[in-house]
Amino acid sequence: MQFIIRCMYRNGTVLSPEEIRKGISHAGNLIVEDYVRMDKVVHKARLLDTMTTLSPRDIVPPLFEVELVAMDDHQMVLRGYNYLFDINLFREQRYNQSWILQHPPTWVGYRG
Repeated sequence: MQFIIRCMYRNGTVLSPEEIRKGISHAGNLIVEDYVRMDKVVHKARLLDTMTTLSPRDIVPPLFEVELVAMDDHQMVLRGYNYLFDINLFREQRYNQSWILQHPPTWVGYRG
């Protein structure tokens, strides 16, 4: 399903409402699927590029252990974790992340 998202955290640090509002939004196809991580099945949310059909790519890092936090008629909020490789520590780091998701406008040609 098509959504526009805004990330609420940057590297585990919560952004201010102003930073979230002025930050980059991403448009794509939201997929929530089961994923095996460390011998545990968790839900993983992905926002996929809608312009490539042969091999869809993630627009933003996937959200693991995803939970639905809030939802109304206009938007929903998902919470979970990003796992990103820290080149300074040379290991994978786990960061808090939340996404605000809204349906894109319906006019023709909208690309986010």
